[in-house]
Amino acid sequence: MSDYITDSGTIHWDRAEPFIWLLAEHENEVFKSRIDQIEDRRRAPRTVSITHEASQMMGNKAGNSRALEVHNVFKE
Repeated sequence: MSDYITDSGTIHWDRAEPFIWLLAEHENEVFKSRIDQIEDRRRAPRTVSITHEASQMMGNKAGNSRALEVHNVFKE
């Protein structure tokens, strides 16, 4: 595309349409990629580290820091 899509407020549809199609294809790929990222993050195991104070509140008398594994619960 070597020319502008518009000229003084007039849309040149013969120039705009190829751009719109290109944009739509790219947008679709971005959405698919984003959905995949969200699904991967949702399914990934998570580890949560807690502070010394939180560990003591949970009953860890030795005061050692612990890591908790958070299990994802979701329905397919």
